[in-house]
This record gives sequence, C-alpha cells and structure tokens, in this order.
Amino acid sequence: GYALFPHMTAWENVTFGPEVRGWPRGDVVRVGRQMLESVGLLERADALPRELSGGMQQRVALARALASSPNVLLLDEPLRALDALLRLRLRYEVREMAKALGMTTVHVTHDYEEALSVADRVALLRSGELVEVGTPVDLYERPKTLFTAYFVGEGTLALGTAEPDGEWTRVRIGDLELRSSRPASGEVVVVVRSRLVRISPDGAGNGAVEARVLEARFLGRFTRFRLLAGGVELLADVPSTLVPRISEGGEVSISIRPEHVLLFDVRELERFPEVREVVAGA
Repeated sequence: GYALFPHMTAWENVTFGPEVRGWPRGDVVRVGRQMLESVGLLERADALPRELSGGMQQRVALARALASSPNVLLLDEPLRALDALLRLRLRYEVREMAKALGMTTVHVTHDYEEALSVADRVALLRSGELVEVGTPVDLYERPKTLFTAYFVGEGTLALGTAEPDGEWTRVRIGDLELRSSRPASGEVVVVVRSRLVRISPDGAGNGAVEARVLEARFLGRFTRFRLLAGGVELLADVPSTLVPRISEGGEVSISIRPEHVLLFDVRELERFPEVREVVAGA
C-alpha cells in the first residue's frame, strides 16, 4: 500500500535511491542508518514489508523518500497511519530533515495542527479549490475567510452584530459584548479561538467579562472549559499545567484581546454552507 518493493528489506528499500544514483558506499550506509533511525526502525532493517505493520511500512516509505535528497518532495499524508506520539515526533523530524537537506516539500494533510506545525506556508483547499494561502500564524490568528477560521483551529462561532466604536468595533452576541480590532458593521459571524480565551478565577477586571463554568474537561495537554457569559456559550482551552482551581458551576472572569475577536460578513455563510451547522444562532 506504500509502494515499497515487496522483495526488498526495509534497508534495501531505503537505500535503493542512493545506490541507483551511484552514491559512494559510505554515503549510502550513512544515509540508510540515519533515515531508518529517524523513523525508529533501524532494528527492523532486515525485515521485508510483509513482516511490518501498516504504520511501519509507512515509516519506511517516508525514510525512502527522504533518503534520495530530491529537490522537491511530495508527501501525501505521510503520518496518517502512525500512533499519536510518533506522529507528533515525526512532524518535527520530517521538517528538520527536509530543511537540512535543502528540500522544497509539499506536505498534504487533513490535520490542521500537523499543517501548522510543519509548514512555512499553508495552502488551504476546499473541494479542490484554493481558499487561502499564508503563514501558519496568519491562517490561525488572521484568517481572511470564514472557512479558514472554521477549518484551522477550534473555538466558538456565533452570529452577532457589529458597530464601529472609535478605533475598535463593538460586537454583541446576545447579551455578551466584546471588542474587535476588525472593521465591520451590521450582522456578522463572530469567531473566537478557544485557545485565545484567557480565564482568571478572580473578579472581572478591566476589559474582562464574568462567566460561569458549565463544564471542565481534561484533554491531556489542555483542559477545555465550556463557559456561559452573557447568555452565550464559549469554549476556552487552557494548558493543563496552568489551569487555575476552578470548579464546575464556579464564577470566573474571561478576557479576549480585540485582535482575537474575528469578524466575517454573514454572507460568507452562503459561500461556505457547511460552516452554518456550527454557527450558534444561524
């Protein structure tokens, strides 16, 4: 399933490209060891593909692709069959190896976190059409389209109304009032990233809003809070090591920086109808 030569061992598959290109024997051995070690399979170098699991075969295929040091490398979901910890480690190793070898890499994935972590620039496609291109930070914090805001990252999407207020835009979602740095007027779709909501167990300070904790769910690296503020449900993801002592039903204050309150013309729901299903009040 991963275009490996079935009659060749993992070692022979990985070193096939360099050998065909006539690399010196020492370089072939060095690259073979380096690549198999990087994907954690050096001890299985003598195994045939049929003796390896699907995930192992995928790692051998990845090592083989990198071994030949091509000028341009196309990786089509190279990490999809791997377990979570290995996938996380290989995200960074693939990126670093490609950079060290001077390769331009086109990395295809449906996992937005994977895309943000490995790419210098991200191209977001929808049904085969290019929606937006930008740096990972741009697509996450400053998306130009509602679809990008919906697809890249998690958070709260809701209908609201916006009106200019000096250098800011005042935004209302039900009884909840926020400020945004984005210019807008009239009915809008409001997007707030769950990881950009700040929670404090203390009373509401300047620019903060009171909220009640409906649910706190431990998700490993993050704890997800479901909050009720001004009659509106919001999601907030807080690094688990920084979670304050907050119990369900407790009162907290939340703050969201104006640049993190994203606003989009409500007509974008017609362009991206799949987003409507997750927009509160739509």
